[in-house]
Amino acid sequence: MRQFTLKALLRDGPTTAIDFEAGIRDVSNWCASQDGKQQVNCGHVCCAAFARAAVLDGPDIAEQGHEMRTLFTKILPATAARAKAEGRCMGWNATIPDKLQLTQILSIIDDELRQGALGVGAPVGYMTHGIASCEMHKHQEIAGKCGRITNAHTRFAGVLPPNSGALGIQELVCNAMVLNAPVICAHLNSIQDWEFTIPFVNKARANGHKIFGEVHPHNAGSTAAAADAILPDGMKSLGISYEDIYCVEPCERWTKEIYDKRMETPGRTIVIENNKEEDIVKWMADPETILCSDAMPALDSKGDTFPWDTPFEGHSVHPRTSGTRGKFLCLVREDNGMDVPLMMAISRMTHLPAKCFFELGGIPHFRFKGRMQEGCDADIVVFDPDTVTDNSNCGVGNGLLPTTGIPLSWSTVSWLSRILKLSQSFRESPFVFLLSPEVASIRLRSTRPIVPAWE
Repeated sequence: MRQFTLKALLRDGPTTAIDFEAGIRDVSNWCASQDGKQQVNCGHVCCAAFARAAVLDGPDIAEQGHEMRTLFTKILPATAARAKAEGRCMGWNATIPDKLQLTQILSIIDDELRQGALGVGAPVGYMTHGIASCEMHKHQEIAGKCGRITNAHTRFAGVLPPNSGALGIQELVCNAMVLNAPVICAHLNSIQDWEFTIPFVNKARANGHKIFGEVHPHNAGSTAAAADAILPDGMKSLGISYEDIYCVEPCERWTKEIYDKRMETPGRTIVIENNKEEDIVKWMADPETILCSDAMPALDSKGDTFPWDTPFEGHSVHPRTSGTRGKFLCLVREDNGMDVPLMMAISRMTHLPAKCFFELGGIPHFRFKGRMQEGCDADIVVFDPDTVTDNSNCGVGNGLLPTTGIPLSWSTVSWLSRILKLSQSFRESPFVFLLSPEVASIRLRSTRPIVPAWE
């Protein structure tokens, strides 16, 4: 996430910004390139989509980007163009790898974890037809073997069978239970069916499993124009139509004609209004679900980031980047039947996430975050609960208006991925990827041989 976006994010109060969903590629070099340039504590998972692009579309395409912004604006269009020229479907999101290719994908992820990635980001919701159940299991397995977390934008969204959002949650939860591996179920509100999935996730954790979920206080989600969720069956399950979708920068409400031409600009950012505004207080009331923003980089019409001194006014982007915590605190103050005490709300933005990431997610740095206590990190936010206000919304030009009522945010900045590389011991035993003898000669980039399961 680039500096202008972080500036908008800081005005909303967070002192730690971690990308658990999409993640990055080439962790060591990326961390080195950003050293000394961040105003908040930062960290990233490695991204399964980049690994898949390197193997299934070509390493030259994967090398065009390192983080989520370039996944959408550079890699997605490049893979679409190559696939069209070669008369095939795109690799990273729509191709099921053979055993050799899957071994190569997992080898890349293994190497990224060794470089210090906080876990594995497997945005399977963008690769619905490319990641088979076996591969999703393997992503969660390799993260669990390292004691790291898996985060996933789940495979499905909506409420209609056979591909409801709840089924995607159950896939992640089942793998986590079998593997005894930690998993975050991403933005449970966005995939709908939250009345079932939120208590479902909470019950799994209550039964001793390393499973937790997060939500944000907005009725709309944001994604790329090529997302699987807005294929015809997906829109039917979500209960939306073209009119519920609009492009950002500039703001343009969709029509059938725009929808049919969406793959001409597959990486363009869109906003999807897929929930009712009045339901926000219902999913935000759950005391066990942590608050996350699901923020995306603020990009102009060309897919580039804005300069540091760009005004906040005039940007038609999703308001979650600049107003998530402000909106939650407003909801708490105004009540609206949510019945969430202020201290519980603060805990869900601070102590509860830190507790989940440390105790369940295996990230040691969070032991010292999320609370005011001697020996903990001095990450401090000062706000006025009577006046804190989110000013951003989905109106034209209002997407990045900063939250007010938060006069001070102090952060002891650290790069979590780099610290993890130095402090966390890695497994020493070989990891079994696949069950086929033809891949037994493949070696990891760390020169450790893959040991087939039949030995």
